[in-house]
Amino acid sequence: MGAASYWTNGENQWPWLTSGAPTKCPAPTCQYENKAQHVITHLNDKHKWARERIAEWVKTVEPEEAQ
Repeated sequence: MGAASYWTNGENQWPWLTSGAPTKCPAPTCQYENKAQHVITHLNDKHKWARERIAEWVKTVEPEEAQ
């Protein structure tokens, strides 16, 4: 399954990823800001964060009702 299919399916399970206010990249000097879905991809592609590190960050921005 490609990344596009994953995110399309993810919108149904985690609508907060694609809605609401933009989310700032947590990397210290980075100014990137976008929907959470795109920040996750950005963290992996541009900052080379591991999935586990991204998951820890997601826990800090995920709304309680989504958990």
